[in-house]
Amino acid sequence: MQWLQGWLDRSREQIPNGSDADVSGPAGSAAGGLGSILNALDWDHVREEVDRESRSRVVFIGASGAGKSTLLNTLKGSTVSPASATPEIQEELRVEDFGLFAIVDVPAHSPNGQLHEGETAWFVLTSADLIVWVLDGAAGLRAWEHEWICRLRALGRPLLIVLNKIDQVADQASVAELNRTLACTLFPIEARDFQSINAGLLPHLVEASPNLATPLGREVLGWRRTAAQRVINRSMLVSGLVGTEPAPLLDLPLQVLIQLRLVLRLGAIYGEPVNDRYSGELLVTMASSVALRYVSQQLVKLIPFVGWVVSGALAAGGTWAIGELAQKYFENGRQIPRPAVRVPRPRRPALRIRWPQVKWPALRMRWPRVKWWRRER
Repeated sequence: MQWLQGWLDRSREQIPNGSDADVSGPAGSAAGGLGSILNALDWDHVREEVDRESRSRVVFIGASGAGKSTLLNTLKGSTVSPASATPEIQEELRVEDFGLFAIVDVPAHSPNGQLHEGETAWFVLTSADLIVWVLDGAAGLRAWEHEWICRLRALGRPLLIVLNKIDQVADQASVAELNRTLACTLFPIEARDFQSINAGLLPHLVEASPNLATPLGREVLGWRRTAAQRVINRSMLVSGLVGTEPAPLLDLPLQVLIQLRLVLRLGAIYGEPVNDRYSGELLVTMASSVALRYVSQQLVKLIPFVGWVVSGALAAGGTWAIGELAQKYFENGRQIPRPAVRVPRPRRPALRIRWPQVKWPALRMRWPRVKWWRRER
């Protein structure tokens, strides 16, 4: 590992970065691209990238009483934001910060004159990776809420609209009318039911912002294994596509990069970040199934077409194996999982049938005694 890091440092000094290289010609473009690859293979660079993903933010915004605090409490599995029984009447924006999640209560009137640059609400909304507007299904869409949604769309951040209290919506025609009015698809949920959130909200959050898979898996305990599987499947797909590249040895740096990011993301999901550069446990996890697979994957590329497909399958399978091993490693508290010792079951004594011993009387033939008379002369 030390010699590899030293080689990367020396190569980075000789080859400029992609942003600093002179890309006026083919040589400059190649140098810039190679410099970017070397930077991507740097341990610290990859670790900082995963750390940025872990600091993603989700903002729940909506009217008072729409169910934002209830939604957050259900996600966290405990009461972190007390929900009010009756909607409060407020005249200004109110922001609550909970790390990954933030709650913004908006007043019941037009956003004009409410959202100003430099304020706390402005900073929270413009720095969010995803904004989720929680719409009260019992109250429906009000005019000032429509104005707020249009204003949020103008910020340029990903916006998702969920329809809470779906059991209080009159009929499906009302939901279809809301979809037409807002020109998007609303996702119905019940904020008090985790199964409804798990199936109807969390997958859409990750689809709207893929970087949220890592922090959501870390913060939402009931969704941790699902988030880890999504990260593994995504890395497996990318690794399989890269592995179909026909030229041998050309995809090796990208394969190492994909698998290194996978292990670091899984560590962040389970709250076990790998901070040291020379982590022996990580090297064991990476090297346990890489060396022989890499050799076979590159050799099979010598066979046109069929070999390329097989190489992609080997790359995807190897990435999946590393991901599964890393997941079990972090689940066990940074312990390499060992196969369970199989205790032999006690053997039942064999059934022995004792046949009665029959003593047969010995058959003795008594031959008659024959007296031979000596003939007299």
